[in-house]
Amino acid sequence: MPDERLLMQSMNNTQVSFPSITCIHDEFVYQVMKHPQKLAVELDEQSLTYCELLYYVQVLSLTLVNEYHVIPGEVICQCVERSLSM
Repeated sequence: MPDERLLMQSMNNTQVSFPSITCIHDEFVYQVMKHPQKLAVELDEQSLTYCELLYYVQVLSLTLVNEYHVIPGEVICQCVERSLSM
């Protein structure tokens, strides 16, 4: 029993140290700059590179700000059918 408990604790120890405090979108842009042509997402027979995905992210961001007057930092919810063009 103690071995099982030790195993469970070690498997659940998922704490990770990060070098600096950054937002997830900053980390995404870092990956785009580092690997622009690498595969970022894949669905069925479709795929997008990091660079292509960044384009769609920017289009969505500008649409939310300009057409729907979303303020940067505001929490929103997006409910769409599963596709790469969502």
